[in-house]
Amino acid sequence: MRGLACRRALVCLAETDVVRDRGRAYCDGLKASGWAGEVELLEVAGQGHCFHLVDFTCDDAVRQDDAIARFLNL
Repeated sequence: MRGLACRRALVCLAETDVVRDRGRAYCDGLKASGWAGEVELLEVAGQGHCFHLVDFTCDDAVRQDDAIARFLNL
């Protein structure tokens, strides 16, 4: 992961997602790899896997989409 070409990474997790721990491990791995970039972690409380696709108009999905848009536009 040290050679990752980007300078920033955003990892979005949902609190009750069955693969949440893998996302956390990815963040930890990036930080431990010597990669010089910045990792931002966004975890949405009380939501499960693909919540933003099941109900894309719910408040949590809208907030996550807004966070992704802000990240991409920096």
